[in-house]
Amino acid sequence: MKKVLVSFLVVLAISASAQQAEKIVDQHFEAIGGYKNLAKIKSIFQKGKMVVSGMEMPYESYQSVDGKMYVKMNMMGTDMIALAFDGKNGFKMNRSMGYEDIADKDKESIMENAKNLFGALYQYKEKKHQLKYMKTEDVDGVTYDVVKVNTEKPIKGIDEFIFFFNAKTHLMERFEADKDGMKVITKITEYKDVDGYKFPTHTLIEVKGMPGSQEVIFDEIKINPPAPDASVYKKPIK
Repeated sequence: MKKVLVSFLVVLAISASAQQAEKIVDQHFEAIGGYKNLAKIKSIFQKGKMVVSGMEMPYESYQSVDGKMYVKMNMMGTDMIALAFDGKNGFKMNRSMGYEDIADKDKESIMENAKNLFGALYQYKEKKHQLKYMKTEDVDGVTYDVVKVNTEKPIKGIDEFIFFFNAKTHLMERFEADKDGMKVITKITEYKDVDGYKFPTHTLIEVKGMPGSQEVIFDEIKINPPAPDASVYKKPIK
């Protein structure tokens, strides 16, 4: 009888932790626009720059809920499509600065990434993510609600994330994950209002134990823009 009672209390504790975590995540999505309004957004175009080791590169991206996406960068004055996917097929730039078709085994994950207009947490119930409230933690003078998320399917090879939500604004301002044995810390240092929604416009990515960082800064965001020309999905001849 005692063992049954202990098991019951453990189940209650797990359930309460999940409910608290879901409340925190739901507050975040309400803070950036609300579920009902976010569902109206079918595609997003973002333009700005990426800063790597002090080198600035103009950067733009497009993604849509039907799984289409592309990423364009300007390297040494030349525009290059780093990745393009039309929902079924696509290509990406390889290490030799040439282009290769996206392998069949990678297509599903790229499509899912394209659909994640608001990050891995959006529609967490439909995606069957498991949420757990961890603790309240002060980081750099800010109080955060910390939530651990285990994903049903790996996202870019990662199936466990730790998210930090500002306890006052409810905005997600940091998340951590282990990638290939290294701890990757992503900080969102700025949100801006765009047509009634809040979008992250300044992101800083650091790998613990590694020098330098990567920044992504957007100065232009368009909601439901015209679809890009189909030519963007055609692999360049090189």
